[in-house]
Amino acid sequence: MVSLLRNTAFSLDTMTFLPDKIKTREVVGKAGKKTTIGYVPFGMSAIQLGSDRNDRMLSPYGLSRLHPEKTEDHKRDLQLVVKMEQVNKLREMEINFQDGFYQPNSWADKNKTFASALKETEHGLTVKVKVHLPEHEDPTKIYIFDAERPPEEWKKGTHEDLTPGSESLVTIKPDNLWFNETSFGVVLKAKIIVVKRNEGRSSFGIEDMIL
Repeated sequence: MVSLLRNTAFSLDTMTFLPDKIKTREVVGKAGKKTTIGYVPFGMSAIQLGSDRNDRMLSPYGLSRLHPEKTEDHKRDLQLVVKMEQVNKLREMEINFQDGFYQPNSWADKNKTFASALKETEHGLTVKVKVHLPEHEDPTKIYIFDAERPPEEWKKGTHEDLTPGSESLVTIKPDNLWFNETSFGVVLKAKIIVVKRNEGRSSFGIEDMIL
C-alpha cells in the first residue's frame, strides 16, 4: 500500500545530528589523489517533493549504472527535473542543512563550501536523489502510477522502471551529512517513489549515464 505524505515542514528542530556515529572512509579521486570523506548520520522526517499524485518530476537520464571503479554497490543516483515550488522547498531545506552544519561541531569548518544537490543541466535544474536497490538493507519502495486506480491498489515496481523519460513522485529522507577537506553536502535518500513509466522514447540524449 502506498502512503502518500502531505508536504512536510522542515526546520532545525526536526534535525538530530548523531556525531558519535560519524564514519569516515578513504577514496581515490581523479589523478589517483586520495581523500577522506566523513558521514554524519542524522534523523529527520520524510519530505514529499510534489503536492499530489500528479505533481511528478521528469527523469531525463533514468537510474545511473554501477560506477566502473566499483565492484558492488546497492545504491544508484536518480536525477529529477524540479519545478519552481520544489526548488524553493529544496533551497529552504538546504539553508537549514548549512545552518546545522555550521553550529559548533567537531567536524564544522567555516571554510568548507556547501555542495548543493541542485544542478543545472541541459534539461533545466535537477535534484539528485539516492535510490537504494532491493539488495540494500533499507531499499527504496517503488510503486507504479495508475491513473485508473486509487493509491492503495498501485502495483509494486522495481528500479528497472526508473528509465529515461519516466516521471516520479518522490518522498525523500535526508540521510547523511557528508564532508571532505573542502566541501560538504547532504545525501537525499529516496524513501518512496511512485513512477509513471515511459513507454516510448528510451533515451533523452545521454545514454547509460554514470553519475
